Amino acid sequence: MSYKRINYILSQINETDKVLDIGADHGFVPIFLFKKYPKIVADASDVNKKPLAIAKANIQKEKLTKKINLFLSDGVKDVDITKYNTFVIAGMGGNEISKIIKQKKLKAKLILHPTSNYQKLRKILSSNGYKIIKETIIKERNIFNVIIIAIPGFQYLTKKNQYLGPLLRKENSQDVEDYYQNTLNHNEKLFIKTNKKQFKKNSKYLKNK
Repeated sequence: MSYKRINYILSQINETDKVLDIGADHGFVPIFLFKKYPKIVADASDVNKKPLAIAKANIQKEKLTKKINLFLSDGVKDVDITKYNTFVIAGMGGNEISKIIKQKKLKAKLILHPTSNYQKLRKILSSNGYKIIKETIIKERNIFNVIIIAIPGFQYLTKKNQYLGPLLRKENSQDVEDYYQNTLNHNEKLFIKTNKKQFKKNSKYLKNK
């Protein structure tokens, strides 16, 4: 995970939050959180042993072994979720994040960084009792990263809003405009190549956002 994205994620977390980072990677989220908030609760989990071993080594290096718990778990299947009020799921495809959201009822704030399938993820959030309260684009190394913040609540999303993002389309920033234009260009190329109506429909959403 790059520092620009991780810094944005950290900015969405408060000192009183109890955080579980799902998909530990290098353990950077809980490590950086403890540097910022020494009394915070911040743990991490991963489905694979190798990233957990890397995270453990980094945590030991920072002398935070007694503060950060690590869990070997497929999503939240083997984690006591009642201990946390904030879940970070970053750097995974939207399909994988959607599966984790559906594993257990996470009555908490979700900080999500999907790398694909944004439309499906927004649909899953809406149909599983979540409301998107913030969404933005973090552009880094010419890659547009979608960050979604959601909390428990009701939110009906039209197919257009599932595709565009209900709040993202209202955000007035150059990165968002560039993201939409880049997506439009990609959709139109796909439509020409495949002649599939869905790509044409997506382009229409983007042109009339």
